[in-house]
Amino acid sequence: MNLFDPLGIVACFTIHGKILIQSVWRSGVQWDDPICDEEYGMWQRWIRLAPNLDKVKIPRCYFQGYRPSSYESLQLHVFVDAIELAYCAVAYFRILDDDIPRCALVAAKTKVTPLRPQSIPRNELCSAVLGSRLMKSIVEYHSLKICRKFLWTDSLTVMAWLRADPRKYRQFVGFRVAEILSLTAVDDWYWVPSNLNIADQGTKWGDGPSFEPDRLWYNGPEFLLLPSEEWPKRKQPSEAPADELRTVYVHRLKTEYCRTYIIIVPKDHPATNLLILRYHQKYGHANTETVLNELKQQYYIPRMRATVKKAIKSCMWCRVYRAKPCTPKMAPLPQPRVKPYVRPFTFTGLDYFGPLLVKRGRCNEKSCKMAIRRFIAKHGPPQELYCDNGTNFRGASRELAEEA
Repeated sequence: MNLFDPLGIVACFTIHGKILIQSVWRSGVQWDDPICDEEYGMWQRWIRLAPNLDKVKIPRCYFQGYRPSSYESLQLHVFVDAIELAYCAVAYFRILDDDIPRCALVAAKTKVTPLRPQSIPRNELCSAVLGSRLMKSIVEYHSLKICRKFLWTDSLTVMAWLRADPRKYRQFVGFRVAEILSLTAVDDWYWVPSNLNIADQGTKWGDGPSFEPDRLWYNGPEFLLLPSEEWPKRKQPSEAPADELRTVYVHRLKTEYCRTYIIIVPKDHPATNLLILRYHQKYGHANTETVLNELKQQYYIPRMRATVKKAIKSCMWCRVYRAKPCTPKMAPLPQPRVKPYVRPFTFTGLDYFGPLLVKRGRCNEKSCKMAIRRFIAKHGPPQELYCDNGTNFRGASRELAEEA
């Protein structure tokens, strides 16, 4: 069975297949082993609904038979929800056509939760991130002018996180809250009871997904068809869980104490050098400025900058891993190699090489003299002739000296 659903029209059905695959993966069963009875029952329950996908009929136009002026009241509503196994975001367009509200499904997105378990508030926050990204994509890929945006969640904890400073929380919560606030405004978020949250159908099985065209999944929740005065009222968010707060208060008290009572350390004492190296290694072999800043929170060292620089220079790790290789300086060339205004072969090097196979044996003095004679006949006499200390060269040099 192949299923291509980029808009998430039947995301309320496909998410349960994803949950089943993750459950099988988590069980550790091998590919050729039978799955357990519980997962087999989930598979049978899910596959029995697959033939009903033929009932899904989605019109190309969001609103058929509308007046063009109705799009001046276009609103985008995104609902998010999460459970232990998955989270979902679903978006709807809403217009007022002759003062009659009309809704249409735009897109939906579902994801399974990570294999590592996490709390329900964290899952709800991930669903809020998913809804923010979905809203951003819808706005970018539609040329329609959206007059208002609404994002609905049934988690008061998420509402509290969005209305607080993200820097107060741990990285998991802080980073995701910061991303949500970069894509949406705080005033765009509204609370909705769980029984009215349409995204709940994208995460929970219940009686099973329905593909009838008149179902709420394709037409939006019922309260969107009512005047805005009858929508769920804003609810004051509860306090965020204390376990997500960063442990900054103890650090602040410690910092205030250290600022009040600074420890004076002598600059030439061996313990001072060990203290500096400890801070240097603690912050990843940091540079002088970082070590200075951290030391000044608790200690005072006379001539601190010079003392810190001296201590960091003694760090063997930094000397080894930050050392730059020295390029050796090339020796000066011999004078004959660079002498100007002389003809070619004024200074000549002579040597025999042996990779060629010849019928004669090793070259003697006579063959050496003949080779030099032929060279001179072709290129002229050299001023200086360089060679190694071979016996044939020494013999040829002796004979040439005698003939001269």
